[in-house]
This record gives sequence, C-alpha cells and structure tokens, in this order.
Amino acid sequence: MDRPLIPGSRIFVVLHGHFYQPPRENPWIEEIELEESAYPFPDWNARITRDCYTPNSCARIRDDDLHILDIINNFSYINFNIGPTLLSWLEVNAPATYQRILTADRESQVRLGFGNAIAQAYNHVILPLAHPRDLETEIIWGLKDFSHRFQRPAEAMWLPETAVNLAVLAALIEHGMKYVILSPWQARRLRPLGGGAWQEVNDGSIDPTQPYRCFVPAPDGKTGKRFIDIFFYDGQSAAELSFGELLSDSNRLLNQLASKLSSAAGPQLLNVATDGETFGHHKPFGEMGLAYALARLCPERGWSVTNYRAYLEVRAPVYEVEISLGPQGEGSSWSCAHGVGRWQRDCGCSTGGQAGWRQSWRAPLRQSFDFLNEKLAQIFTQAGGRYLADPWAARNDYIDVILDRREESREAFFSRHGIPDLKGQDRINVLKLLEMERHALLMYTSCGWFFADLSGLETLQVMKYAARALQLGQEFVSEDLETPFLAILDRARSNIKELGSGRDLYLTKIRPSVITFPKLVNQFSISLLQNRTRQCQYCIYHYRSELLNYEERSHGGLDLSFGRVKLTSGVTQETQILGYATLFLGSYLYRTQVKEGQTAAGFADMVVELCNALEDAPEDITGAMASYFGPDYYTVRDMFKREKRDLFQTLLQKVRQEAESQLLHAFSAVEPLLFTMSEEGLVIAPLFRLAATATISKRVAEILEAWETGEEKLQPKWALAEVIKAAKILQIHLVGDPAAKKMATILEQRLAGLAKDLTLTRAQEVRGLLTLAAQLPLDIDLMEAQNVFFQFMEELSPKLAAMSPRSKSYPKGLATVLLEIALHLKFNPARWQTHLLAAP
Repeated sequence: MDRPLIPGSRIFVVLHGHFYQPPRENPWIEEIELEESAYPFPDWNARITRDCYTPNSCARIRDDDLHILDIINNFSYINFNIGPTLLSWLEVNAPATYQRILTADRESQVRLGFGNAIAQAYNHVILPLAHPRDLETEIIWGLKDFSHRFQRPAEAMWLPETAVNLAVLAALIEHGMKYVILSPWQARRLRPLGGGAWQEVNDGSIDPTQPYRCFVPAPDGKTGKRFIDIFFYDGQSAAELSFGELLSDSNRLLNQLASKLSSAAGPQLLNVATDGETFGHHKPFGEMGLAYALARLCPERGWSVTNYRAYLEVRAPVYEVEISLGPQGEGSSWSCAHGVGRWQRDCGCSTGGQAGWRQSWRAPLRQSFDFLNEKLAQIFTQAGGRYLADPWAARNDYIDVILDRREESREAFFSRHGIPDLKGQDRINVLKLLEMERHALLMYTSCGWFFADLSGLETLQVMKYAARALQLGQEFVSEDLETPFLAILDRARSNIKELGSGRDLYLTKIRPSVITFPKLVNQFSISLLQNRTRQCQYCIYHYRSELLNYEERSHGGLDLSFGRVKLTSGVTQETQILGYATLFLGSYLYRTQVKEGQTAAGFADMVVELCNALEDAPEDITGAMASYFGPDYYTVRDMFKREKRDLFQTLLQKVRQEAESQLLHAFSAVEPLLFTMSEEGLVIAPLFRLAATATISKRVAEILEAWETGEEKLQPKWALAEVIKAAKILQIHLVGDPAAKKMATILEQRLAGLAKDLTLTRAQEVRGLLTLAAQLPLDIDLMEAQNVFFQFMEELSPKLAAMSPRSKSYPKGLATVLLEIALHLKFNPARWQTHLLAAP
C-alpha cells in the first residue's frame, strides 16, 4: 500500500465533510411527505442529493470549453461522515449515489490502508446534553449502522455540532474510537506528552497541523492511560471555505491551507472540516473545485491527500491537550460560542428570524422533552421488563431490527433478548416499546433548537417525534402523559404572536398529523375508489392491507362504499381489522367513517342498515352514518400529502385531457400558418404558442414512451426529427418537461446495454440517439449517462489499445464511433483517443 501517496512528501491534506440532513420522515409512515418548498423536487433530501451528494460522488473536472476531462469520486479523497438517517434515505432513493459512496471508502482503504468514512452518532443529538443511557445508545446505533453499511468497524465518530465534554470522550474511548475532530476553539490548553508547563490555547490559536492526545479520567477516577487523539481543524480556512469564495479558485483554496504551514521539519497536516453540503448545495459547483484541488493540484504540489486515521500512522501526537468545557462547564461545540447553550437556552445564537426575536422557547422545549423522556423510560423499564431479559440492552441492540425489518431479523432479536416463549401480542408490545424509545431519541435531534423560532419546520418535526413516542407510551399506562407534557410546552412562546405557545402549536400543527388506524382506512378507501396505480392499493407505505369485504351502492347521485380491511404495521406488526363506509358526493368530497374491531357479521349488518338509509333518505345519509359510527369522520384533508396531490391530479385529468385535445386540434389547424409566421419573424399570440408547446410536448412524450418500452417501430426516428424541426421553427423549449427525465433514462439504459454488448451496430445506434437528443427542445440531465460511459470507457480503452486493429476480433470502426459518443456526452475525448486510435 502506498502510504503516504507521494513518496517523500511531508505535507498532508485532509478535508473532512460532515454530510447530514435533518430527518424529515413522517414518524408514522417512515417516509418523507411531499415538500412543496423543494419544487421541482418532491422533497429537500431529493433536491440536496441532486445539488450535492450525487455530484460529489462523480465530480467533473472540465477543460476551458467545459468538456469533461475526468470524473472524480470526491468521497475517495475526503475524510467524511454521513448521518445514518440520511444514508438510509440514500440507500432507497439514490442507490447509485449510495453505492459510489461505499465504493469510495473501499478505494481509500486500498490506497491508504484506512477508510475515509467515519461513523456519526445516530440522529444528531447534542451528546453532552444527552442522558447517559441515551448517549450510550446513540453511539452504539451509530457504530452498528456504520459497520452494517461499510462492512468494517469504525475507528472514529463525528460528534453532532462537534459538541463534546469528558463524558462523551470517555464513552468514545469505551467503544474503541481512535480519534475525534473538533474546532480549534474547543481546545483549552496543551503541553508536551512528557510533561511540562501548560500553554493556554483557548483563543483558537492551537496549531492545526498536528494531532493531539487527550487523557480522559476513567469511571473510577483514575487517569491511567485512557486517551483519545484529537484533530483540531483549521478554523480560518473552514470559515472561508464555508462562507467565502475559496471553492471558486482551487489554487486559492490550497494557498489558504498552506498559510498554516511552519518551517518545522517533519510531516505537517493541512486539515479543514465543514458541512459537506457546502460542496455543491451552499456553493453551486463547489464539488468541482474540490475535485480539482484534491485530485489534480495537490499531487502537482507534491502534497499527499490522506485521511485522519492514515495520518496517525505518519505522525503520532507529541502534545497532550485538554478540551474546553464551555462557559458553564457543560461542554463545547463548533456552532455555539456559549458551549452548548444553543440547544437549551436563549444564549444569543440563532439562524434566521427577524430583529428582536428571542429564543427563550428553547428551555421549555427541552424541559418538556426531558419530562416525557423520563416518563417513557419508566414505562420502558417496567413494561419492557415483562418481556425482555434486559430492556436497555435490548434497546441498544434494536438497531439490528431498524436496519433490517424482515421477519428473520425480528426472530433473531427476540431469540437474543426476549423471555422464553415470547409470542404474539407480547412481541408486538415489545416492538411498540422499542419504537417508543426510538422516537424519544429522535425528538432530541439538534435541528429542533438550532433555528430562530419555535414554529420552524425542524422544531415541528421534533415535536412530531415526541407525539409519536407519547402515542406509543400512552398505550401502556393509564396516567395521562399529554397534559403535563403540554403544560411545560405551554411555557415556550413563538416569536410570531398569533401562533401562541408550544402547546398551541402542538394542538394545531402536531396533533392533527397524528396517524391512527382509522386515518389509514380513510386513505385506503379513497385510494381504492380512485383505483390509482401510483401506489399499490393494498399497501399504504409500510402498512400492509388486506380487503376482507367490499361492497358499493349508488343512489341519487351519491356513491357509498363499504369495506372491512385488515391493516398490519410493517414496523410494530400491530394488526387491526376495521369496518368503514365512505360516502362520495362528487369532485373531491369524500367522507369516511370507521369502526374498529368490525366482525364479518357486523359488517353485513352495517351494509344493510346504511343501504336502507341511502334508499329511504339519501339527503340524510350523513346523519345515518353518524348514528352508526359516531361523530368522528375523515375527508381528503386527512390524506397524506403525496396521495392528496395525486388525487387532485386525477380529478383534474379529464378536464386536462379535454383542454389538451382542444389545444392539439387548434395547433393542427394552424400549424403551417404558425411556421410561416415564425419564419417571417412575426410574433405568435400566446394562445397559439401555448397550443404549439402542448402539441410538441405531447408528441415528444409519445415517442419516448415507445422507445422506453422497446417499441421504436411505432415511433420511428423520423417522427422525432419532425418534432425537432417544429420546435426549432417555432423556437419552443420545454422547460421542466417530464420527457427530459425519460430521455435521460433511455440514454443511460442504451449506454449500459452498449457496455454489456459492445458492437459497432449498437455504438452507431447510441450515437444516432445522442444526435437526436441534442436537438430535442429539452434540458436533459446527462449525468448518469456520462457516468455509465466513463466507467466502461475506462475499462475498455486499455483493452482495445492492447489489441491490434488488424486482428479479426478488433471491431472495425468502433473506436471512431466511441469517440464521437464521447463528444456528444460532452467529454474531451483526448483521454481515450491516444489509446483507441494508436497504431499497433
């Protein structure tokens, strides 16, 4: 292994990226709901993935003409951590990016001997403020999540907000962590390891070019040899990287890092840590500046790009350090000048908001959560003790089930932790208790306190976690948990007077979002009536549903459906059978009422009773339903947001189709006239431009749909050429058209097919497709198509270069076509040209 990368190098560069997003999942369905503020993306995770996580996994280095010279996986070059809750989302929703991240860690192990990835405390809790049992679980879950994904044990853990105290360091040591990353302002004083006078460095002046050793008292009070190494990053460079323009000039970035170098002999470390979202999201195209700096400029300067763990093999600490414990001795962090005050009091730190806003709401918010957490811990100890040999050990091990919800995983967990013969409802109770504890941890996610007001999205999100934990805990005790919880929360006041207190926000924003089985039945029933195919009608997110009975009746313009459905949670495995009736009054007007524990006989009686009411007095059917079910009912407003959007789109579909048909007809009637007007430079009225845009969009969609399904004969290439011609004459460009994504997918698929079956004919087909794609009036994202091509060309070009063009196996003319494909995909083909066109 090459350690260091550049023989004789004495300058080493480590750039750490902390990649993290607040968990945004609805606590009841375990998925992120539609977030309109992220448009045109469905949610902020998706938007930031496109801005940052994906580009960093395949960063472009370009020439002066913006052609791609190289594609760099930045995760192969930087020390990094990615929050476990974010990684779990990427695994499902951005699998190619997720796999490139895992690959980068493996590549760095080969290159450096140690992987670039480090773990993170599970859900971004401020660890110095956590209860000791929660601190333990957060670390264990973070480490197990890491080893599950990266297939190796972690040697370091990122501390959320770099918040630290001695108890946190002691816990890290207990779990075998080798080092930790802190800001320079978190160092208090240092001295040589052999002893000597202490030197104060609590003003951020600690030298970041070397590691330090921190000795931590053992639980028995003896210092002994318990220690952990600490890297203090270059604070000035981190600030300029995050808030300045360093990423716009890679040389300037490296010059800034180099300003910390001294004339001392021996290896020196240039290291900086910052939010990973800086590279591409906060700083657009920042991933490209990062890639060029680390992959091109550092080697040119003779600097070795490494990671912290590998650097410890090059240079061990020679100084001992003591950390700052903050103004009140509670701990310190990188984003609060008052230690860890930002997450428990009105310390003066805030982000966003208006002049005069205060954060006095922070203290009662934490106090209400602390109250709830302690109550739930008592419930967990008492109720959990009936089912589990050691409830807290079981909680620490529950991460195995979170990572793998299959029956086999649950069975193994119960075998390890359950009392003998734990079956049926008792197992469901265990899962409910453990989910209660999971959400009790999630409610402490630091983002809830970070921003300016109690009404912020992040604060409302942690309140949702509290509501879910409370809902589950309430099932095990008769004591009212919510009332005293809300009494404390009532002391938290929003800066926006009309929003009131935390209690008001909970009652108006949180409690209505609480999901129950009857609400799920409403979702199920309306979806079934709509017969939508976006989501399997017998699956509502992780809830499995089985329709046991179903009937429909219509009378007097009213539609009434009846059902008896069995719902099972994919998380707790709780099952309920519910009967329901849904009244459809037209348009979006649905009214669902639900009866829990409905038997087959009861269902039959309900159908008879309500059908008679519908026949006898349709005008009073809602009254009859209320007499049978009670006053509670559900409507479209109680549906999940994505499904609600899809419902309205379905309701609008007929009108949209009619309007589209009229526009297509109008364009067809005047198409030659519009062409002539455009060619003569005459302005086309907005109505006819709209008709032309709708027609071209429709034609492109039909053609690409045929191509995507392999039915190109139905829509030959000349048909697409005609559309391209019309768009060019009329100067129409389809901004945000769904066809762009479809075309990108087709190109990716065809290039993947070419990689598997490399023939001249296939290559010519791909070249032709790219020629047409370039002329389409679409903004096509070529990123993944480029990634596919780059990967197989990197593997292919040396193989072709090794073959003689005169050999029978050499595909004649293929090299030229491949280079033409490279140009279409905006590559500089010089990378492969020498190999492919070289003489034998």
